[in-house]
Amino acid sequence: MALEAANKHKISARKSAIIFSTSRRNFVKNTINKNNFSKKQKDLKLAKKLIKQKALDNPDYGYRMITASLKLDGRVFNHKKVYRLYKELNLNLNLRRKKRRKIPARRRVYEIAQNQNEIWSLDFVHNSIKSKNVRTINIIDEFNREVLDIKASNSLTSQKVIDVLEEIINNQKRKPNAFRIDNGTEFTSEKFINWANEQKIDLLYIQPGKPYQNCYIKRFNGTYRNEVLNRYIFNSIEELQQITDDWIFYYNNKRPHSSLNGLPPKLFAKIGGKSLS
Repeated sequence: MALEAANKHKISARKSAIIFSTSRRNFVKNTINKNNFSKKQKDLKLAKKLIKQKALDNPDYGYRMITASLKLDGRVFNHKKVYRLYKELNLNLNLRRKKRRKIPARRRVYEIAQNQNEIWSLDFVHNSIKSKNVRTINIIDEFNREVLDIKASNSLTSQKVIDVLEEIINNQKRKPNAFRIDNGTEFTSEKFINWANEQKIDLLYIQPGKPYQNCYIKRFNGTYRNEVLNRYIFNSIEELQQITDDWIFYYNNKRPHSSLNGLPPKLFAKIGGKSLS
């Protein structure tokens, strides 16, 4: 009552306290609570806006990826808060998960890369443009998952693969110790093997029928398909290549990676493969 009267008649807190025989603290406390409530409402509104926009820009992001991406933008929110607002905004992906099977114990068939340029993974991805088959050759560095290049073409022979790799080596001034590849004809051809030997690059072939031995590139292929190939309808290979090139820059420099402590590949490599926290 005292606060309402003070606001209505524009009486100071001191005079209102004397008239109503109450403490001035009541006025100060109510004012602080009102201001705090107003600030929390503004912060909540901003958080909802940022989370919704991030989800619209990246339809395949769950709440953890959104939290990590906002952190990279300088917007730090508690992951529990993001999850609560994520559900409140009905942004759940609701992906159907297959029942997981136990993997039998097996020995490690390869070592994990400990530094950049130790192992590059190569693989092909198939797609179609106007009913015509298109393939891309995807190349990543296993250490920090950096995309070294993706080239699209109607036909990718051993020679074209060699040309792409030579372009990376010459332009980026880097070369791996080894390639991890499957047993496709492009990688088992005499031309490709001879070229790798000349470059002194080892060829780590995975066992036939065991694609999980090249798990890094397989996981990347799924991300590339979800965020590029399945998101757009392409009219030409040139259009596919342009959108892919733009996405490579985003992936390497801005997209948080769950296996890299929520950091993009280039930033992860820059700080020596450590967390920012």
